[in-house]
Amino acid sequence: MRNPDWWLHKTIVETGAFLCCDGFSKIKYHPESVRIDLLIKLIEAGYQRQILIGGDLARRSDLTSYTGGPGLGYIAGKWLPRFRLELSEHGYPEKQVAEICADFFINNPAGYFNMTKPY
Repeated sequence: MRNPDWWLHKTIVETGAFLCCDGFSKIKYHPESVRIDLLIKLIEAGYQRQILIGGDLARRSDLTSYTGGPGLGYIAGKWLPRFRLELSEHGYPEKQVAEICADFFINNPAGYFNMTKPY
């Protein structure tokens, strides 16, 4: 997520499109707080079911085994616990936090990749 512009993201999701947010662990673009704040704002605006989380960890320099980079486990191991904590700090009860995380990591990708038209 190189451009965490609220207006731009809101304009995109208003069309019904999914947003795939990535770049987590890459603080050279933005600190995690900027990304998390935008995600919470999107959730509060009702777009929770249109958000996908991506890793953007495809370079060798991103992998722990090569250079000590954040690695493929970063999102589940470090980012997700922080995201859950920040949702709680914003007043979200644990049940809703679990629902949001299930949407981001299970339900939304399942819906996105189901590209068949219903009968």
